[in-house]
Amino acid sequence: MVGAHLLMENEVAFPNSVFCYALPMQRCGYCGNGEFVRLRTGRAKYCAPLCRARMYRLQDLLATFPPCIGQLMVLLQQYAPPEAHGYRLFWLRKDGSEVGFPRADGLAWVCSTGRQSYARSFRLFPFEAPMVPHAGTYGVGYIARKQTEIPPGEPLLGGVHVEPLRILGGP
Repeated sequence: MVGAHLLMENEVAFPNSVFCYALPMQRCGYCGNGEFVRLRTGRAKYCAPLCRARMYRLQDLLATFPPCIGQLMVLLQQYAPPEAHGYRLFWLRKDGSEVGFPRADGLAWVCSTGRQSYARSFRLFPFEAPMVPHAGTYGVGYIARKQTEIPPGEPLLGGVHVEPLRILGGP
């Protein structure tokens, strides 16, 4: 075929009259849809108008949180492996033991919206702000769909700085 070329990994070809061109696969910026391909333009970031609208609402919510939470969202989503759907944060105690957030035992905890949650990880797409007891540097672990842990990439090995959040609508 005239104009066809070999596709790199994570690229999809779309016919455009006689020529084909490739666009890299990309996750939707809100829902994380891994099958999302930039169909309209190379600048598209969301799989649907609804996701774009929801992302604007999420950005308004993030503006009420400490700035480190927005930066955390960008870091975690940027370096997330394709199979990751959630993340956990880990605090190292002085005695060397590790405490994970959220709890891995399935007991209830209060999320940033003030509701009870039994989830064993914070959502990566759409981003869920972490609830931690105190400010500090936390280790990161990604979680796959079957609750298997995925180690973080090299940029996140040193941990991330997180500040505690107030529950929305709380004091």
